Amino acid sequence: MIVSLFLFSFTFGCLFVYSFKPFGALDEIGLSTVLGCVLFLVFGFLFAVTPVKKKFRIIKKHGKLLEITVIVFSCLSLLYLVFVIKHYGPSPVLYALRGLKAPPEILYGRYRAQLRLLGLLPSLSIAMVISTLLIKRKQMTWYVAGLLSTVNIIAYAAIYETRHVLIWVVIYWLVIKSPNIKSVTKLIKYWPVFIVLFFLFMIIGNIRTGIGFSDASRFASAMKVEGKYVSNFMPFVWLTIYLFGGFARGIANDCMVPMVNFYLPKAFFPGIVQKFVHFEPLELAERYSSQRFAIDGWHILCLYFGIILAMVFYIYVLLLLWLMIKKINRVKTIPGWYYAVFLWLCVRVVLIPIGDYFINFGAITELVLLINFFAIGDISLTCQRDKKTAYAMQKQSR
Repeated sequence: MIVSLFLFSFTFGCLFVYSFKPFGALDEIGLSTVLGCVLFLVFGFLFAVTPVKKKFRIIKKHGKLLEITVIVFSCLSLLYLVFVIKHYGPSPVLYALRGLKAPPEILYGRYRAQLRLLGLLPSLSIAMVISTLLIKRKQMTWYVAGLLSTVNIIAYAAIYETRHVLIWVVIYWLVIKSPNIKSVTKLIKYWPVFIVLFFLFMIIGNIRTGIGFSDASRFASAMKVEGKYVSNFMPFVWLTIYLFGGFARGIANDCMVPMVNFYLPKAFFPGIVQKFVHFEPLELAERYSSQRFAIDGWHILCLYFGIILAMVFYIYVLLLLWLMIKKINRVKTIPGWYYAVFLWLCVRVVLIPIGDYFINFGAITELVLLINFFAIGDISLTCQRDKKTAYAMQKQSR
C-alpha cells in the first residue's frame, strides 16, 4: 500500500534531520522520537505487504445529481469569495496579479487570520474536486462541474491562502489512481502536472511572505536552514522547509513531551466556538517557534496527549486502516461511505510527516462532506471481475 512509503519517510526524515543537520545540530533524540520511528516502521512494513489486491470500477447511480450539486456549491462558494474581497480587501496574491506590492500588514498569514469559515470552505472545495474526479462522465454537466470546482479550489488557495488544498487533492488522486507501491511508477507520465502545482504552491508562498526568487538565500537563513542546505534555488529551500522542518521542530520538542497529557487544540473546534474555549497554552520549546514551523503529526500528538495516548491513538488508526484494506480485498462491492472513510484515512496517514490533520475541525468537516457528496451521487465501487453487475449498474447511471 502506498501509505507505507510515507510511514517509512517519518523515520528517514527524523534520521536525516538529526544526522545531516539541515536546521543545525539538535540535542539527543528523545523517547518519543524513538517510539514514533519504531511504530511507523512496523506499520510501514505491514502496509507494504498488504496491497489492495482488486481493481474496482466506480459506479455512480446519480452522477448528474452530484454534478449539479457541485456546480451549485461552486457558484455559491465563488460568490462568497467576491464578498470576502469586497469586505476585507484583496489578498496578497490579488495584489501581485495586479502588479502591485501587498501592504505589510496583510503578509505572513495576517490576511487569512481575519477570514471566516476557514474550517468549512477549503474542505468543501477539496470534497467537490475529489467527487468530480471520481465519477468522470463524458457529459457536459461533468465538464462544467470539473471546471468550476477546479477554479474554486485555485481561488481558495490564492485568496484564502489555503494552498495546502492543492497538496491534499494530489494525495487523494494518488491514493485513488495508485493505491499500491508497484503502481506508483505509472504516474510518472503526469510529472508536468506535479511540477505546475508545486510551482503554484511555491509562488503563493512567496507572495504571502513578501519575498521573490532572488531572496532564496536570505529566506533560507531566516528559516534557520544552515550550511550547504542554504541555496539560491528557491524550490530547493521550500522543499527543505516543508519536508524536514516539521521533524526538526518535533525533535526539538522531545524534552517537552510528557507521558500523559490532555490538550485539545483550538483547531479542533469550529471558529465560532474557539473564542469560548479556554485551554492552557501548549508548552513548546522556543527553538524554531519564530519560524512558525509546523510540528510533524507524531510529535504534536505526543505534546497534546502524551506518549501513551498518542501511541494508543495511532495504533488504533493504523490498525483500522489495515483492517479496511483486508475487507476491501474480500468483498465485491464497496459502499460510498466506506470508500470515503478509506480515502480520508489514507490521506491523513500520508500527511503524518507534515503535521496533525486528525485533531482538526477542517479535517473532520472534509470527511463529512466527502461522505455526503458520495451519498448524493450514490457512489459505490464494484470489483471489475464482476462484469455483469458492473455493466448493469453503469447502464443505470447514464
